[in-house]
This record gives sequence, structure tokens and C-alpha cells, in this order.
Amino acid sequence: MELNPRLPQRIQETTRKATTRRIRPTLAFDETEFFTTSTPTTTSPVTTTIRTPVTPRPRSLTFEVTPLSPKQKLFNECSNCAVQSTCINGRCQCNIGWKGNGKICEDVDECSNPLTCGEHAVCQNTLGSYSCICNVGFIATSTGCMDVDECAEEIVTCKGGNTTQCINTIGGYECRCREGYTGDPEIGCRDINECEKSDFFCGSKATCVNEVGGHRCECLEGYEKLGSVCTDINECLHNPCDPAALCTNVEGTFKCDCIDGFVGNGIECHETILFPTNGASPVSNAPF
Repeated sequence: MELNPRLPQRIQETTRKATTRRIRPTLAFDETEFFTTSTPTTTSPVTTTIRTPVTPRPRSLTFEVTPLSPKQKLFNECSNCAVQSTCINGRCQCNIGWKGNGKICEDVDECSNPLTCGEHAVCQNTLGSYSCICNVGFIATSTGCMDVDECAEEIVTCKGGNTTQCINTIGGYECRCREGYTGDPEIGCRDINECEKSDFFCGSKATCVNEVGGHRCECLEGYEKLGSVCTDINECLHNPCDPAALCTNVEGTFKCDCIDGFVGNGIECHETILFPTNGASPVSNAPF
């Protein structure tokens, strides 16, 4: 006799469904991966599998690239040029007065070179350029700064009037007393009496005569000026004596002596008349 009779199939399925429970799995995970865990039951184990999400592949895009024209290439290369640059043959080049790669340009300090403006000028740097300013007393020319002749241009007038004179100097001028004057040229200059100074001694054969702003040396009587030297005059060359006299030149003068038979000072000579004591006619010693 069979002790454990077999139940009908429908009853077995019902019993299995009644005794089997679906357990919700516990998920243990971190930031990078998922784990599959199994939870036992009292009747029979149930295994649950969690699938890792799959990232969808990006779709590939297909497009056609049109090559740029030469003009477009030049525009593309020069699109980032600096304001201070110019596009030349597709390259950005900094303008004059600027330095850099064309896309970034910096000002050139031309005044860092001491020879930029030359002499007698001050260099002032500006953005992209510079200026040369001539010093006082100079004027700008195509070759640099040239000295201004304030005296010749009558730009200035010395306060001393005719007793002073304007002397041009490099970058300026000076007022000086004229020759023969002394004093302050800003106020006025006074005449120098050169005859009172030993430096202006005319010598033993001349006399010093003071003049306004100068002096002159007058030769003494019997002397004449040859160049700047007073020389004795040979008066005998001009026959200053009487015809009956002999002329002798001496330093600074001359001497006339009447010849024998004549009397006088030499300038005038008179014949000597001898009177006879016996009443005879007078005898003359005058030459024939």
C-alpha cells in the first residue's frame, strides 16, 4: 500500500505557488559598479540579476567640408590682428612705432635712444610715435635744432643802449659793454678814460687824447704817424729855411743857420754890409 500518495499535478503547482515567496533583492553598490546579491528563503533560493545601464553610442555625423578660398584664408589669418597692426600678405604686422607679433603690439619707446633727436632737443615719447622739442634758443629745421641768433634777428635789445652790444651765444645771448666802456650792461656803461691808464700810453713822441668810447694818440710836433708809430719828420725836405741859410734836421724839429755874410734866425737871413772908415763906398759880402 502506498503511504505517500502522489497529489494531482494541479494541487502540486498550487502548493508550490503558496510556499514560494519572491524576495525583493537588496542592492549593494558604489559609484562605479553594481553587485548581484542572492537572498535565501526558507523554502527555496530565488536569484535576481540587476543589469548595468548601457550608455548609448553617439551617432556619427557626416558632413562635407568646403575648402576656403585664398581671400577667405587671408581674412581668417588677419581676423585677429591688433588695432596697431596691418595685414600684409596674410600676416599681421605691427605698424611703425609698434612692436610685437601683429596680434599683440606694444609701443616702441624711441626716446630710449639718446641719438633720436640729436643735440639741443628733448625727446617726448607718444603712443606709436615721438616728438623732438628744441631747447630754448634753438629752432627746428630739417637737419635738427639750429641756434637762433637773437642779436642778428633783433629779438632782444640790451638795456644799456649805445654803450652796450649784444653778443650771440649757443642757445642764448649776452649784453656786454662796448669797447671803451665799463660798468653794468643791464643798467648802462660809462666811458673809460684810457689816457689815465698806463696800458694805453701813446709813447714819448705822442699825446693821448680821450674820446667817447675810446682814445687816440696824436704825434707831437715834428713827428708823423707811420702806421701806429710816430716818426720824426725831416722838415729840411720841404726847404723851411731862408735861401741864405743851411737847414739841419734834428729829432722832432729842424735848425736853420744863416751862412756867412748873413745874419738872422735862419728862417730869414739879411746880408751883412761893411762900412769903410775912410768914407769909401760900403762893401757888400753878398754872393753874386
